[in-house]
Amino acid sequence: MSDAIMMFGLTSVVGLISAIFWRWVAALSQSRDKDSDKIALLTTEVADLKAEVYRDYQSKTESHRDNAQIMDMLREIKDNVTRLGDKMDKKADK
Repeated sequence: MSDAIMMFGLTSVVGLISAIFWRWVAALSQSRDKDSDKIALLTTEVADLKAEVYRDYQSKTESHRDNAQIMDMLREIKDNVTRLGDKMDKKADK
């Protein structure tokens, strides 16, 4: 009778350990699936961001061109202000 009780106890312990092990494996599998989904979503978002940056990002040549245009406009404004100042000086001298 004691052999039967020992066998029953051993079988119960092995069954309990086996159940705990497989529950742990299932939790790891679920975690891995969630991580895979997050990685897939992140990959899609990065691809979308790359496309947006490629589409909207100002290139170096465009930046240089825009800066040159701004500098030309500022020179024109400076020339106009200088001429206006000269005209006002001439009127003040009269």
